[in-house]
Amino acid sequence: MTTTSALFPALGAGDTMIAVLASSVGVWLFCYLILRGVKEAAVINRIATIAKVVPIVVFIGIAAVAFRAAFSPTISGAVKTGPSRRSSSRPRAPC
Repeated sequence: MTTTSALFPALGAGDTMIAVLASSVGVWLFCYLILRGVKEAAVINRIATIAKVVPIVVFIGIAAVAFRAAFSPTISGAVKTGPSRRSSSRPRAPC
């Protein structure tokens, strides 16, 4: 407070009642600004989290539907896994 006491002599060396009140007001003002910033950041953080989770949930849902369609059971109960990779029914020669 000695620096500001050059402009405001009532503050003295920082041990006067006015200096203590001015310091207290300054601390509470900083506290208010920080809390306000934290609350606003929390709201933005929630929005960002929802924006991240929604695409993941949609992807899991689409993958589950596609997985179920690709591996659907046939009438005989065997699992249909798609077309065979072999182009002919000839047995392969051992390597």
